Formats: sequence, C-alpha cells, structure tokens
Amino acid sequence: MKKSLIWEFSTDEMPHTSTLYGTIHLGTLQCMAHWEKIEKKIEEYSHIFTESSLYPEDLRYLQPFMLLEEDVQLHQYISTRRWSKMRKTFLKYCGLDIDDYRMFKPLFIMAQIQSQLVGANGIEALDYKIWTKAVNEGRTTLGIESAQEQVRILQSLDITQQYQNLVQMSKRITKTRRNLQRLLNAYAEQDIMSLYQMSKASLGRDRPVLIRNRNHIMADRIINFHNLRPSFFSFGAGHLAGGQGVLRLLKKKGAIVRPI
Repeated sequence: MKKSLIWEFSTDEMPHTSTLYGTIHLGTLQCMAHWEKIEKKIEEYSHIFTESSLYPEDLRYLQPFMLLEEDVQLHQYISTRRWSKMRKTFLKYCGLDIDDYRMFKPLFIMAQIQSQLVGANGIEALDYKIWTKAVNEGRTTLGIESAQEQVRILQSLDITQQYQNLVQMSKRITKTRRNLQRLLNAYAEQDIMSLYQMSKASLGRDRPVLIRNRNHIMADRIINFHNLRPSFFSFGAGHLAGGQGVLRLLKKKGAIVRPI
C-alpha cells in the first residue's frame, strides 16, 4: 500500500472529490510535519469531519465516563503495593504522578503517560488543531462518531484488562517509549501499513471494538456524507490500512481512492 496520510476519493454517484486524512492522537512537533498541506486541504471544503465531535458540550458529556464509578474502589483491581511501584516508575520516566489520576479509568491514565513519554505536553493534538482551524474559519464541523457512541465504546472495554495493561506498561516502560517513537517515525514517514500493524498489536483483544467495528461504521458514514457534498474527513491513521481498513472498505463500496 502507498505511503500516504492524505487520500482523495470519489464515487460514480458523486464524482466530486473528498479528502481523507489520517491523524495521530498525540501532539508533537514530529506530528505537525504535514500541517501546511492539511491547512490548504481544509480550506478547500465547507464541511470538516473529525473522528468524533469536539464541541465543548460533547466533551463535557464524555468526561464523567472517563472516571471510575463512585462506588468503585481502586483496590478492587490493583493492590496498594503495586500502585505505589507504578507511581514511582511513572514519576521517574515521565514525571507524571498517577496519584493525581487515581479516580480516572486506566485507558485515560495511559493516554496521559504516552503524551508525557513523547514530550507532547502542551502541544495541541492534530484532531484539535483541525477542529479549531475549521471552527475559527466558520466551516461546518462534525464528528464521524457521536459522543454517545464514544461512551458506548468506553463502557464496553473491560476495566480489569485496562488495569492489567497499565501494570504491563509500568513494567515495560522503556519498551513503551521505544514503541511510541517507532509509531511517531512511521507517522512522519506516512507509513500507514506500519501504523495499522502497530495499532493492531497494541490493542490485543480490544481490537475488534476499537478498530475493526468502527472502521465499518466510519466507511459507511464517510460514503454517505461524501454523497451529500465534498468534505474533509480526519480520523486516526491506524484506521486507514488493513484488510478491513477504511481505504479497503471504501473501495469495496465502489469508491475510487488515490493517495496524495
């Protein structure tokens, strides 16, 4: 498969061209290498889609679901001794005190750790940068997925497995950092097949929920939105490639897809 984060597609029903862009849910200078191209592409469209809606009301709706439920105690899933060990590890390697996040679900804690490990603290992630530009320029901004759908995904993920993943991250912290750097290098090189393979390997048994099922939903909606008007679509680059990736699914639906 061609190495490109930016793809154009059209259909027989609607020959006008829409653009797909694979983002990364991190903010580093390395991630921003293609920003000038993306800015120009955004300016070609009146309708801009990100993976999910980033309207403040939708983000506020999501926030409570990032927290452990009120009657859930941390020690139900992890011992005080293990938590203390992990706290020391994360403080040492990324300067993050997980005590400040003890009431958050592990998935959210791991995202914060990853951002710290790659030096992304304070740099706006690409999704937000795209959304902010579109809003500031008065373009119509929408999510491919709704906040309610994102919540259903969060609620479907096994909380015990999330804690196990967090423990493994603490035990393999240097390997985690290396893997993140490999991910960033692949992103800079626009190697979407490597990005897909790394995402697939890291998600384990959650892969169908987080990647495969969502790919089918996103491909259906992208085609439907495109058939209404030319649009700009951005979502995680790990969704682009693969046998059930968005690019392959769009082709199966009759779209003509080409890399830029």
